[in-house]
Amino acid sequence: MDLQSLNSLISSSNCLSLDIPDSVYRDSFGIAQSDLKLIKSKSLYHYRYARESRKETEALILGRAIHKAVFEWDLFADDYVVLDKEVNLRTKEGRAHRDELAKTHTVLKPDQMTLIKQVVESIRRRPEISELIDGCEFERSHFVRHNERLVLKARTDGYNPKKNTIIDLKTTLDASPTSFIRDIFKYGYHFQDAFYIDVIEKLTSGTPNFRIIALEKNYPFEACTYELSPKSVAIGRKQYQAELEKLDKALKEDKWPSYDHFNYVKPPAWLENIAFADV
Repeated sequence: MDLQSLNSLISSSNCLSLDIPDSVYRDSFGIAQSDLKLIKSKSLYHYRYARESRKETEALILGRAIHKAVFEWDLFADDYVVLDKEVNLRTKEGRAHRDELAKTHTVLKPDQMTLIKQVVESIRRRPEISELIDGCEFERSHFVRHNERLVLKARTDGYNPKKNTIIDLKTTLDASPTSFIRDIFKYGYHFQDAFYIDVIEKLTSGTPNFRIIALEKNYPFEACTYELSPKSVAIGRKQYQAELEKLDKALKEDKWPSYDHFNYVKPPAWLENIAFADV
């Protein structure tokens, strides 16, 4: 199915769950939670004019490769190939060889593949995580109609229909509760949690559970699982719905405001306390 046909199908459906490649999902019709985060952190103007210009980075490519290896190792070689150590990318021939491989696969460096194998081995040593993953449908794309203008879309790392549980894998430098709980609210994982729960709930019977697997991408590749409290999810829901309302209004009025271009700056309280402590 070409992208135009896919978008037509999405637009004419109330609820839809599809097995499509990640690249097709990213180009498909619909509002993802990352779009709403962009509006929240930047502006509607950035969503309108900068969304399509987001560039691939090595971190994003590695992250997707780790997801594929953890969840679908048997299919990993269909999408990824490792560049031989002997290939010299400083030469014209080496770059030409890499570019030829890239026509059909995502090309990984040898050190990236070493890291991926170590991460997969770490996951396999953890029965509680293997139990979470067992029985999941991986990397499915979900679309639900919000109103006449908006379709919401979400791509789940894993979804277990028997347990009605969404699994989301996050790679991190520190999976410990001391660090990662801060990351949950810093990077808006509670925002994503609420968004995904609401999308999947429209496709299934009952409110799904949401579990985050925080996986360290450095030695010894430890992992921790997290479940957000109802209050945390409620905060995320309030935040994403506020951005959704802004977007709906912008689409209706075709107005895309950016930053306030004049800002009057007052010192934060902690700086005032330090500066005038002895006054």
